[in-house]
Amino acid sequence: MACTSPVNYDRDSLVVIEKSHLGHYEDANKPVKVQRISEEPLAWSIQSLLNVEGDGYDASVSEVFLLGGRELVIAGKDTAATYHKLSHH
Repeated sequence: MACTSPVNYDRDSLVVIEKSHLGHYEDANKPVKVQRISEEPLAWSIQSLLNVEGDGYDASVSEVFLLGGRELVIAGKDTAATYHKLSHH
């Protein structure tokens, strides 16, 4: 989904969430464990392996994905980002 993020100055950020791939424009993660932790709001704990600069999947990442309305929050150990789904007219 195309989203806006306050830290992304071009105001258009791609977030891809698939069974075998999590990613943005510059990075890609391979999910290894997905667990739903809440029904309302929808939330998942996702452990994945990060592909750093195309060198292979080597860094372990744990994040929480929280989906409510038109917002997606992705929170990790040291960071959190909120994305807002763009409207298509």
